[in-house]
Amino acid sequence: AASTWDVLLRHNLSPENCDRLKNLLAELLRSKTLPDFSRIYYERLWLFVDGVSLKHRQEYKMAILSLTKALRLRFPAFTLKNYANFFYFSLDYRILENLLHSLYKKSPTFSPKVLPIYAYLYQTCPKEYTVFPHICAHFAFIQIGNDNAASALLVLNSGIEAAQHSLSPAYLPHLYYFRGVAEYHLNSDA
Repeated sequence: AASTWDVLLRHNLSPENCDRLKNLLAELLRSKTLPDFSRIYYERLWLFVDGVSLKHRQEYKMAILSLTKALRLRFPAFTLKNYANFFYFSLDYRILENLLHSLYKKSPTFSPKVLPIYAYLYQTCPKEYTVFPHICAHFAFIQIGNDNAASALLVLNSGIEAAQHSLSPAYLPHLYYFRGVAEYHLNSDA
């Protein structure tokens, strides 16, 4: 089961992958022998996958609730105002990035709130984390929407470089697409 989760989590979580992961995690969580520390980790993982699954179905309000609950299992005091007070690991970055993306998709008027948090994630997330290219793509997309294509281009190039050096280049098409959009906004011949 652990190797299946690892493979599914390293790639973009498709709706099919989400369903498989949720079923595997639910089965594991039913185990009576699971230590409490592991149980909390797997509960967070289940909530994360549930949030991504809800996001795929465009049920953004429910996705936001699930992703926020996943963060608060590790950081009980977490809010969008104190996000910088915590030390994040890879899963935490993934949860927070999906929370921000869900907030933005629910209502683009959230962009003034999510842009500084995306900037924080971009600056603090290690480039070797598989979520880093995702952060770059979504951060740049919102920057382009706010007429900041020049900054978006720098972020996208950083994401492309990271994705090319990682074992998970699945997000490269999104990064290149957004780079083309940014270049178009800058009237670049490229």
